[in-house]
Amino acid sequence: MFYCKKCLPEHKSHSDRSLHSLCRDIEEELQALRIKYLTKKETLVSKVNTHLSSMEGIFKIYYDTLDKLRAELLKDEYSYLKKMDNLESNLKKLV
Repeated sequence: MFYCKKCLPEHKSHSDRSLHSLCRDIEEELQALRIKYLTKKETLVSKVNTHLSSMEGIFKIYYDTLDKLRAELLKDEYSYLKKMDNLESNLKKLV
């Protein structure tokens, strides 16, 4: 039983059924809210994980493409450097 602390002496002879039922109702609603919260949290986490997986796939494609383009550009740069070195050595021979 629950008794009002403020007026406890007045309640010694009877029980506070209404207060008890009110507390039980509040507890039941809190449990329902907790279940809703946990359900929504689980749903949101699963959605975030799904989106995260798809984003990781997109970033993998993006970075693979960047690596491929970087390799091609470095190959071109090294060939140009080699050609420039050859040209410079030929120019030195001519001078």
